[in-house]
Amino acid sequence: MAGPALVAVLSIAYGAAYGAVIGWIIFVPVAAACLVGIALVSPTIVVSEDSLQVGKAVIPISDLGPCRELNSAELTLETRRGDATVFLALRTWATRRAVAVQVTDEKDPHSSWLISTRHPQTLHAAISGHTTKADKPEA
Repeated sequence: MAGPALVAVLSIAYGAAYGAVIGWIIFVPVAAACLVGIALVSPTIVVSEDSLQVGKAVIPISDLGPCRELNSAELTLETRRGDATVFLALRTWATRRAVAVQVTDEKDPHSSWLISTRHPQTLHAAISGHTTKADKPEA
C-alpha cells in the first residue's frame, strides 16, 4: 500500500505549496496510473482441463495433489514456516486468504503452491474438480 500513500503525500505537498487545484491535478492522474500499475502486475489465475496457471507459471493438473483453503491465520503460519520449496503467488494487498496445493511430481522443485485469491472457495473447487478427473483412469 505504499503506492497510494505516496500519491496522497505527493498530492498534499504540492497542494499545500501551489494550491488545492494543483494538488488535485496531480492526485487524479497519478492515482489512476498507480491503480492501473497494480492491476497490470497482478497475476491471473487460470484453471483449465489440463493445467493450472498463475501469472506465467504453469503446472499440469496431473502433477497436483490435494488442495485446501487457508484463512488469514493459516496463511500467516504457512508463510512463516520458511519452506523454500513452496511456490508463492501472494498478493497481500488484495487478500489474506489463499489456497495451498500439493505438488506430487517428484521432479518438480516445488513441494506445493501457495496462491492468494479473493475467491478461495471457487479456486479450491476448480482445482479439486480437475485433480479428481486427472486421478481417475479412463475407461
